[in-house]
Amino acid sequence: MLEEMTPQALADFIPGKVARITTLLRQDRKMGLKQAVLTIYRSGAYRLLEQEETKLWHASPAQIYAEYLKPVTRNRRTYQNGPRHSKLAPYADQIREWHQKGLTLREMAEELKNYGCPTTAQNISLFVRKMRSAQEYRVSTQPRRPWAGTPIGE
Repeated sequence: MLEEMTPQALADFIPGKVARITTLLRQDRKMGLKQAVLTIYRSGAYRLLEQEETKLWHASPAQIYAEYLKPVTRNRRTYQNGPRHSKLAPYADQIREWHQKGLTLREMAEELKNYGCPTTAQNISLFVRKMRSAQEYRVSTQPRRPWAGTPIGE
């Protein structure tokens, strides 16, 4: 056994390791040989594999693939109130009231935190804009015109 991996020994060792990782990559992602090899050589794993001090060359091809090359599966978002429903919807009337009292968005976020609904000022702003555009939430300092929506001549 070598006491220390020399640069030449490492350069001779890497192609065999890359070949085994390529096989795993092709099986898992169903890609061609050329694409699999390019994926490995362009990855951060290959850069680390080239550096003797990282000792990554000591890991098995399966470990290297799982740690550095396996695509991260993202968890599907779970919706508290169903898709396209904000967690702020139950607090719409309260938000409207706070807005009319002149509270800032940050102050509203702090108040909602006390209600057990942690959120940000940006989230409240987005919620208010969406509700305004959907006509479900009206933040208005002007009273509605009583004649709006009535037919002419009545």
